[in-house]
Amino acid sequence: MQRASVMIVAESPFQLTLMADLLEANDITTVRERSLDQAGRSLASVAPTMVIVDLDLADGAPKGLERLRKESERHDVPLLVVTEKGQRQVAEQVLKGCETGTVEKPIDTSAFPRKVVAEIRRHTTRTRPAQA
Repeated sequence: MQRASVMIVAESPFQLTLMADLLEANDITTVRERSLDQAGRSLASVAPTMVIVDLDLADGAPKGLERLRKESERHDVPLLVVTEKGQRQVAEQVLKGCETGTVEKPIDTSAFPRKVVAEIRRHTTRTRPAQA
């Protein structure tokens, strides 16, 4: 199986480092982006298995989030959205029609890598053609 690669988009250096370190410790390659705009531009060239977006991004949201959502759909890359506690419905509404999962802050350091792996497997299983 090919090693998973995840693009993480977060303005907060703490959140960016925390999520990346948790995933890298679980043998997942990460690409770190500090803005939605840059993430949208580099999505095709990076070709990640998944994109994780911290919904607290102020720079370029919601227009940048919409652009990233469209690019992720175009390249069939699922999104995992990190929200503040109690804002899951907001995330689901913003990303309506897009294959997405959510994680609430504060991030549970033991559950987060498992959630990412589960979402990647779910997406991979969904997109894998049936074998004859």
